[in-house]
Amino acid sequence: MFNKSGSSDHQSAHDTASERSRAPRSPQGVAMVGASIHMDGRLSGEEDLLVEGKVTGTIELKKNTVTVGSKGHVMADIYGKNVVLEGKVEGNVYGAESVVVRRSAHITGRLVAPAVSLEQGGYFSGTIDMDSETEDLKKSFGQPQAAPKAAPAPKPAEAAETVAPLLKQPNKS
Repeated sequence: MFNKSGSSDHQSAHDTASERSRAPRSPQGVAMVGASIHMDGRLSGEEDLLVEGKVTGTIELKKNTVTVGSKGHVMADIYGKNVVLEGKVEGNVYGAESVVVRRSAHITGRLVAPAVSLEQGGYFSGTIDMDSETEDLKKSFGQPQAAPKAAPAPKPAEAAETVAPLLKQPNKS
């Protein structure tokens, strides 16, 4: 009734496509670094990105989704709104909203995002920072940093009232 020959190839392609469809998409589309592409330097833009090739340097798509596909190899810091990791990454990963490490991923570095998920079977070596108020996220994504609040200076009359009792105390030496 069902032809099962060749279904595993079709099924694995379907699984990969369905995994990618779970990642949010921008209306502009998805840019791709193909499997035979090697890039060195700073990669930035205004659309989602799928990396299946090799990228060294920095990836900055702070308002979009960055996906390192199962064939991708990234030796760079990654900045994205949402970051999905399926391939090999050596570097720090900053997600404004989330970082997802799939079971096919091999990650070495630091993950910084308010939400981080690790699928069973994925490899991760490094640290995870899930504090949404961390200075690294604020600095990376341009969120305004709160200035330290200083105590208001006392008014001259208040200062005199505070110091006067100290001056009136007898010296017990």
